[in-house]
Amino acid sequence: MAKSQETSDHRTTDVLPEEAEVSSTKWSLASWVPKFPALPKYTGSFSVGCADLTWSYLKERQPFEEAEETATAQDNIRHMITRLYYPAEVTAAERTAKWLPSPSSVYAQGYGDFKKLPRWLSIPVVVGMLSFTSIHAFIEAKLPATGPFTNPAKKHQFPVVIFSHGLGGCRTTYSSICGEIASHGFVVCAIEHRDGTANASALPDTGKDTVTYRWPPVNDTDAEYQFRRGQLLFRVSEVQQTIQMLQRLNNGENIEEGKARTESESQFQNRLDFSNVVMAGHSFGAATTVETLRTEKSFFRCGILLDPWVFALEHESSNWRGGLVPTLDKPVLTINSEGFTNWKESFDILLPFLNANRERSRSPFLTVKESRHMNQSDFPILFRTVYGLKDKFSGKIDPEVAINLNNRAILQFLRNTVVEFGQFLPNDEQILSKEPSLITH
Repeated sequence: MAKSQETSDHRTTDVLPEEAEVSSTKWSLASWVPKFPALPKYTGSFSVGCADLTWSYLKERQPFEEAEETATAQDNIRHMITRLYYPAEVTAAERTAKWLPSPSSVYAQGYGDFKKLPRWLSIPVVVGMLSFTSIHAFIEAKLPATGPFTNPAKKHQFPVVIFSHGLGGCRTTYSSICGEIASHGFVVCAIEHRDGTANASALPDTGKDTVTYRWPPVNDTDAEYQFRRGQLLFRVSEVQQTIQMLQRLNNGENIEEGKARTESESQFQNRLDFSNVVMAGHSFGAATTVETLRTEKSFFRCGILLDPWVFALEHESSNWRGGLVPTLDKPVLTINSEGFTNWKESFDILLPFLNANRERSRSPFLTVKESRHMNQSDFPILFRTVYGLKDKFSGKIDPEVAINLNNRAILQFLRNTVVEFGQFLPNDEQILSKEPSLITH
């Protein structure tokens, strides 16, 4: 079995760069605080709105959880937190959303703790740099009267993407991808997982019911597998909770019993197209996507895997090399960073799985040249001017070019896959076959 990336020589932080000793880094605190970073604008024909949705549900405590971290009014009450990115009609009254979720200190501390940075450094630097950084999405903006479909029967509806983050991420970490997809006519629901794989997760504004990052057992591969496997199954249950929430939202019901709908939530009634739902994710989120597509076979039209991390899937799939490869029977787009493709131990397990699915459906597999694992998140763009971190976040490729290549490939795949929707998306056939910056497998 391949080692977890947490314990192998190919250490992954899934969102943040490889760990660096603070004492040996040749920068001053002042060099950490350049101008406030900016993310690229979205390219689609729609402006983008966003809204954070929270609700609670009942679920028993899981073995990987620590009792003190789930203490609420009732131990089995769980909270879900998601961010919707969606096509919008924007007026002068709306304001853009901040990249760092609220409360910003909780998430700044979470990112720092995840990287084992001292809090005297992580909180002021992350808050100082990123609390003024906005995404190009407007808070609770109005949904347009008509959507992207050419079919008159669906002209008021929007296809849906559910997105799952990787280790150390949260609901805003991939805003460059989620917002771009939304600008082309999709409602994208980014889950903030509460299994201890987010850098931190807290109820918006209040900071209540905070779940911090949970570290796996060390020097025990089997124990780590059981730990990660438990988290993976918990994540799948959160995807199922999200599906139910979106269905309630579309039916005009309260997303939580006893909790009145907001005006922002009400506008989604009868606007979501559940015949065109896409499951997507990065790294552990890509593993979540694989497991979800195998569990919820009839609900999703296709999947998108960004640098899929196979560790938590591996025990169940130990016969992959022997030919007993699990299949999804769905079109799946896989985009690897060159760093992940070069990680032979993982790639040798991943490739038979992808090849088996390509025999059954249209499932392209691409590698972005000169890119690293974090090039599929916002971080290389946000920190590209920070001395000492630029090379930790990104490969040699320009971070905006890397995100653009990922987005172009995703949009072309959706053009080829989502029913009655392709004509709306830009035709970019070259990206899946002849783009010189991509390796086609």
